[in-house]
Amino acid sequence: MVRPSSLPTLLTCALALGLGSVARASAPSSELEFRRHVDSLVQTGRLGYDQGLLVRFQRVFAPGRLPSELRSADASPVKSATGLVQEYRSMRDGLPSAIVTQISAYLTQNPAGQARTHETEHFQFTYETIGPNAVDATDADANGVPDFVDRVGAWAELSWDRLFAEAGFTAPPLANGRYQVSFREMESYGYTLPVEGTTRIILHRDYTGFPENLDPEGSSQGAAKVSIAHELKHASQFAASRWSEGGWLEADATWAEDLVFDETDDYLRYLPEGSPVSHPGTWLARGASYEDCLWQHLIAERHGVAALVGFFERRAEQPGEPVMSSFDQTLRAYGSTVGEEATQLGLWSYFCGGNATGRPVGFEEAVAYPTPPFQEY
Repeated sequence: MVRPSSLPTLLTCALALGLGSVARASAPSSELEFRRHVDSLVQTGRLGYDQGLLVRFQRVFAPGRLPSELRSADASPVKSATGLVQEYRSMRDGLPSAIVTQISAYLTQNPAGQARTHETEHFQFTYETIGPNAVDATDADANGVPDFVDRVGAWAELSWDRLFAEAGFTAPPLANGRYQVSFREMESYGYTLPVEGTTRIILHRDYTGFPENLDPEGSSQGAAKVSIAHELKHASQFAASRWSEGGWLEADATWAEDLVFDETDDYLRYLPEGSPVSHPGTWLARGASYEDCLWQHLIAERHGVAALVGFFERRAEQPGEPVMSSFDQTLRAYGSTVGEEATQLGLWSYFCGGNATGRPVGFEEAVAYPTPPFQEY
């Protein structure tokens, strides 16, 4: 477990005072529930924005330091902490120094033992075999590299090939000839961190006990696969447009998981949480996130992956343009508009789950999606 420096006494008191009157039958366990609960505490003035940001970092990197009212014994891991990193970077100059010190400590890895490296064609993996951030040291093929690191290396190279060599998305710059990846203990699948003109990826150290998915090699392997694909797409986004797309960054990276590892289908877990299928009338009310990857699925299935490559090419040229304007300008090259795609999304979202009838109308994997609720307008 990561052991960051303790909070300054004044900040600890502020958190206690802010949360002392909050009564809950149980602490929020899912990532979405936790974020909504913290947001409500900030909006009602029981926590300051800076304190709310800090507890969201604590949930990922130091859950034992969370105020008791926000701890949950069955908390699910955060899908990607990259959005949290980006929010911190954008707000850092306005945060109290005590908050900056604490969050910076969470984002700094201090190896407990001697770090080792493993290189593949495009990646350098740094890992430990002892200490709280240690990977499983099992080396069945006796090649001197833990099997887990070997497998992640192969999945990373596959992700690189499918995202960049085949699809044509922008590849991140390489540091000293290879992209840097490391591992750590945390309550997240992974995150991407800007550093020295490029980015690096930090993955969970083993994925044991993570939520189930449909990967044929097992859920732990599936979790590692989608994590590297997801975070590598974040690295590509940063290289193209410096993360100027807000919540659509997560929707896009979640879609990318399925492009690279189609059989894993980890994204299915998020569709009941507020997607166009599960919440047709309010799906964007709280902003885009993982479940809204269906927008990218729709565009890719109707117009091809090249349309999404074109979207990020435009974002690279116009990073300050409203996201939907960028989508609209991109789609016009394919004889469509955002309005037309939104209409199709509504139609396709109806033919899901128990309503799925097969192509040509509807998502490729629509039968595995939730059945949409019936609503009259």
